[in-house]
Amino acid sequence: LKSKFGESVILELVRTKEAPPTKLENDKEIKSFEKLVESLSLPKGNQIDPTFIFALTIPLLYGMIIGDVIYSLFAMAFAFVLRKKFPKSEMAKMASDIWIFSSFGGIVWGLIFDEWMGVSHYYWFSTLANFGIKLIDSPLYYGFSRSHYIPLLMIASLVIGAAHLIIAFLLGAYSEFRHSKKHALGKIGFAIFLFSVTLLIPAYAGYLQMNTNILLALLVFSVVLVFYGEGPIGLMELPTAIGNTISYIRLAAVGLVGVILAELINEFFTPSPTAGLLNLILFVLLISLNFFNAVIAMFEGIIQGGRLNLVEFGTKVYKGGGKKYKPFRLL
Repeated sequence: LKSKFGESVILELVRTKEAPPTKLENDKEIKSFEKLVESLSLPKGNQIDPTFIFALTIPLLYGMIIGDVIYSLFAMAFAFVLRKKFPKSEMAKMASDIWIFSSFGGIVWGLIFDEWMGVSHYYWFSTLANFGIKLIDSPLYYGFSRSHYIPLLMIASLVIGAAHLIIAFLLGAYSEFRHSKKHALGKIGFAIFLFSVTLLIPAYAGYLQMNTNILLALLVFSVVLVFYGEGPIGLMELPTAIGNTISYIRLAAVGLVGVILAELINEFFTPSPTAGLLNLILFVLLISLNFFNAVIAMFEGIIQGGRLNLVEFGTKVYKGGGKKYKPFRLL
């Protein structure tokens, strides 16, 4: 300041309870997730910056919903077109970057589910074999088929949801510990509550061999912690925590809708040797309809997965309300 204005500058230290402004600093690879956080609500100085966490969990949940290698590549292509179409739009750049980043999660889950445009890789190799192009004799591997193991898929969604929320409560406890150890213990209580409930249900059903007395003791201990840290209101929010976990079933439900649509499209429009020249039309319909299904899946994935991350998860990690840091400048 003195270099600009000379010795006329007077600096005065003023004590205030006003929270300091927030300046987020993250690697350039995840800057778009940082802008997403800024567009929602900036964390305060005593809260965790959730940017890096969102960069991990948004692709994880988005990827599980779309769960298809080819559809994820479609999503990447769509995102690149979006960025090229609106090169000056910050919103388009943010959305396209998040889509591209998240599509890698879709590829990973697609490999786990063995889904390539709604069906297994061997389906397409068998189709080529019908036209005399035989490349493999048997499947290269067997994936976890969503349409054949729906109950297990539902359970997996609930387990992922419980783990996601437990991490959120623990991160929230870490953030709270700096200025309120009591509230931090309350959040730890929520995490232990979800952990014990998640294991108690399959244990009582006989699907998990565990000592239920230990789990019941953990459950009681967690309720005591929640009451100590959050009071009666915290006890009233315990069912909400269970409801938030159940809402993760959408990971299975929304993804299954896309799988069923893809299977119907492939059943009616996959080319065959008996179709003759009609195969040209069938091929165009097969690709175009699957592309539209992929677009629906990518939008549903980013909306539903984003909601789980920003609402169910994010609100437990940080409260927001921060003011953006603006450095001194000459007007």
